[in-house]
Amino acid sequence: MLTGIAGLVIVLYAIVFAPRFGNGLGRVLLPWSDTQPYTATVIDEDSIRPENGKRFPEGAAIPITVTVRGEQLPTEATLMRQVANGTWRKATMDPAQEFSDSDQSRNFQFQVAQADEPFAFYITAGDDR
Repeated sequence: MLTGIAGLVIVLYAIVFAPRFGNGLGRVLLPWSDTQPYTATVIDEDSIRPENGKRFPEGAAIPITVTVRGEQLPTEATLMRQVANGTWRKATMDPAQEFSDSDQSRNFQFQVAQADEPFAFYITAGDDR
């Protein structure tokens, strides 16, 4: 009886939260696969500008932009920059336009005012990184 109830709960969870359940099950059953964790917010990696490896003159202003999509669209994004000495700098990215509840995606931007040294960066938004 208890096993039947537990099975029913698992089936109901799988139906109600199908994308999350499928992702989690795949990660457990196929640990060697490259299945990324499920996130309700998705950063469109192809939308990130500047592209990886792009070069700028020293002291130039560098605009950084990103588009996010998903079930839950965040109202802010964060830019994390690692400068040459290894320290990380955190900056809040500004919305590129006004948000509405009907949006399918949101764009964010930040401008590094004067880049005096090379840096690496990543962006976080919602539950994605």
